[in-house]
Amino acid sequence: MITTKQEKNKTTIIIPRRLKKAELNQVLNYLAMPEIKPKKRVTKKQIRELADEIKKSAWEKLKKKRGFTW
Repeated sequence: MITTKQEKNKTTIIIPRRLKKAELNQVLNYLAMPEIKPKKRVTKKQIRELADEIKKSAWEKLKKKRGFTW
């Protein structure tokens, strides 16, 4: 049984030792999920610019690999 203890500035979670390491990692990963949320929004313009950069880079690598000389 997992129990919690709430204090003024923190919450303590008590997990039984019988949990296997993989099970404990699942619990910790679940608890960490809210921290993963993006802190900054990306504009559509920034997404387009990044996509264009990636396409250009991929095309340059392909031309070099295939020996295109246009």
